[in-house]
Amino acid sequence: FDYLKKGAKTEFDKKRLRARISCAGNWLRNHAPEQFVFMVQDSAAGPAIGLDLGLKKAVLDFADSIKPSMQEDALAEILKSVSARHGFELKDLFMACYLVLLGKERGPKLFQILNETTIPKFKALAREAYSKKLAAKKGDVIKITRNDPGVGEYFYYRIVV
Repeated sequence: FDYLKKGAKTEFDKKRLRARISCAGNWLRNHAPEQFVFMVQDSAAGPAIGLDLGLKKAVLDFADSIKPSMQEDALAEILKSVSARHGFELKDLFMACYLVLLGKERGPKLFQILNETTIPKFKALAREAYSKKLAAKKGDVIKITRNDPGVGEYFYYRIVV
């Protein structure tokens, strides 16, 4: 891979690289376990919308505090300060950011994803998640499904109060 870091040098390299990318895409679409498949959300969905309002505010605060092309260490410092300011454990704020961005509780390195997927997309998703409310009424029962690499898929129910 070091050979190709600065780009494909010959037509053969380009063809070989396209074939590898195609194979990787096929594996992700058809064979990869769920824990390895991550897609940036088009819009804020169920898990992100169902977050605690305080966590949504913290994610929005983080999103509003970051700028495109920030270094990973600067993003980490901002996330830590937002976590402390809102009174949440760092792991809970990470989980909320993953839910907003990927629709999953875990994922690859958050700050790399933010740099690669652009921070403006994350900001839009955070605003959307904050502004939407779960369409549930008092007394409704909501099924919450989680996927844990060690346990597998599990679910539990919550009653809206």
